[in-house]
This record gives sequence, structure tokens and C-alpha cells, in this order.
Amino acid sequence: TANTSLTLVMTWTSAYNEALCSLFLLSATALFIRYAETGRRSFWWWQLVVFILGFGALELNIVYPAIAAAYAPEDQPPARVMAREVLPELPQAPPLTVQWPADQERRILALRLVAPLPDRFAGRSLRQALAAEGFELGQFAIFHKPDDERRAVLSAASLTRPGTFDVDTMDFQHYGGLSLFAVLPGPKSPPQAFDELVFTARNLNERLHGVLQDEQGSLLTPARIALLREQLRGGAAS
Repeated sequence: TANTSLTLVMTWTSAYNEALCSLFLLSATALFIRYAETGRRSFWWWQLVVFILGFGALELNIVYPAIAAAYAPEDQPPARVMAREVLPELPQAPPLTVQWPADQERRILALRLVAPLPDRFAGRSLRQALAAEGFELGQFAIFHKPDDERRAVLSAASLTRPGTFDVDTMDFQHYGGLSLFAVLPGPKSPPQAFDELVFTARNLNERLHGVLQDEQGSLLTPARIALLREQLRGGAAS
């Protein structure tokens, strides 16, 4: 419903300029926050454009730099946020290695984490949840969870074809779910890989509030987990 208190504001030219100035200030601040959170230069340039356009409403727009400075958290002052690109980079971790056996020799353990219909996972929330569980975007444009020796133990692909992720657009997209899988033989024994897969899937589900399923789409109940574990042992024994 419309807010009738805005009627008087919009009928006075001077008050209209004040409302427009507030719009520019809030928009520029929102863009600056997005830049501080993501480091993407596009947000920096857009907040600068909006800041300059704000002078067309009121000269009071000059207070925006102070607002941006007040927002920046103590552990990341504005000067550091704005000069992020020119600071020395931290030493990079060793590259993550993905060493999957040949197709005829491999076995795949897979689970699904599906968004409850009709919802979909926000890309930003999905990326943050994966990062919190130690996943990194790597080979084949999917996420991998490495062990201490930087070998991929688990992998995560999108259930939406083609299954890959684009780091530049992921935050603005929505996903129906994840395919979480371990390729055997791998860095861990089959039972260890399965336990790691179930443990990680549950942790991700706690963050994303989806639905856990097995590879066929059945609910991942404790009984189903026990059956899959028994089938894995039987396959290893044979």
C-alpha cells in the first residue's frame, strides 16, 4: 500500500529534492557495501557514478564519503577497502590437485542437496556455505574439498546443467541444488570417503536448509545411509 505521508513531500519541490538526495545517498552506500563485501570493481565505479549524480539533487550529497568511512568495519578501514588492488597479495596456497582414475576404473559415491520446492538456493549463500566447508572452485569449474595435501577428496557440482559454476556471476544466480560426490579410488579409503561425504552434506544442509537425497533422489534417512554404507562394504569385499 502507498504511504500517504509522502504526498506532501512530493508536492513541495524543496522537499522532493531532499527525498531525491536521500535516494542517491542510500544507493551509493549500498553499492559501496557490495564493493566492500565482494571486491568487484564494478560496484566501486557505480557507487562513484551515483555519488556524482547526487549533486544534481542537493549539495548535501558531499557527506557521502563520511558515511562510507563510518560503515567500513574496524578490521578493514576505508583506505584499505578502496586500495585493495594495490596491496601486496598474500602467498597463494599450493594448487589443488584432482586426480581421478580412468572411467573404467572409477566408482562414484554421490549424494544430493536439493532446494525445497519452489525455492532455489541463492548463489551467494551457496558459495559461502561451500567455502565454510573448505570447498574451492577448481578444475572442471566445480568445487573441490581438499585434504591436508591439497588432493581433492570431495567435489560439488550444480544440479543445473551443465553443472559448472562461474565465480563472476554465481552470486547473482539461483541453483536448484548440489551434487556432492567422491571419486574412488581416491585419497581416502571408501568408508572414510563415504563418512566424509555424509558429514559434509549434513553440514551444508544445516547452512542451506535444503533436502538431502541419495543419488536416485530418495530421502537420505539414517536407514538409507546405513544401507548405502553396507552396499559400499559389500562392493569393496567383492
